[in-house]
Amino acid sequence: MELRKTLFFTAVVFSTMTVSRAAEPLFVPEGGSVRLDVPGYEELQFHTLSWKFNGSAFVLKYFSQSKGLIQFEGYDTAAEVDEKNFSLLLKNVSQRHSGNYTAWILNEGKERCVATRWVTVQGQQKENSNKLSIGLGTFAIIIIIIIIIIVSIISIIIICKLYKRNRITSGGSQIHMKCKAEYASVKVQDAVAPASSALGGGGC
Repeated sequence: MELRKTLFFTAVVFSTMTVSRAAEPLFVPEGGSVRLDVPGYEELQFHTLSWKFNGSAFVLKYFSQSKGLIQFEGYDTAAEVDEKNFSLLLKNVSQRHSGNYTAWILNEGKERCVATRWVTVQGQQKENSNKLSIGLGTFAIIIIIIIIIIVSIISIIIICKLYKRNRITSGGSQIHMKCKAEYASVKVQDAVAPASSALGGGGC
């Protein structure tokens, strides 16, 4: 009975530790590298070690006896395994490498999971945000320039209209004054002509 309690308690503690480790994601910048370790690797006995991505896609397989290694499509140059601690090294990671990685060992026909790690690749979202901010900034500058140009054109049109109106008004005033001057001159001449005639007649 005591043995069962001890085994049960050990299993609960081990499961809690495993879940705790799996719940802690590893953050890695885009283009960087990250190593996924295998807890308790010293005590592992197996024929085949497999690293999987999101539960089904194989990353690589390592054979302990022959020291052979199979790297699957997409991980030919992006994944390596350490033969001493069986950790997985991911290199030059991108957004597609974000996800859950699990290590499985096969021994005597039985397979079990010995490591679970969550990887989150950072950088792409920030870059997109920066591009979006730059795009919005450029768009705002273009809009401001267009508004300035439109206001300038409207101002020029208004100034030209006011100038023409003032010129017409000024020209009309000058014509009116000239007409008045000519009319006054004619009246003076009409007034002087009879007087000259009268003076001339008296002399004869």
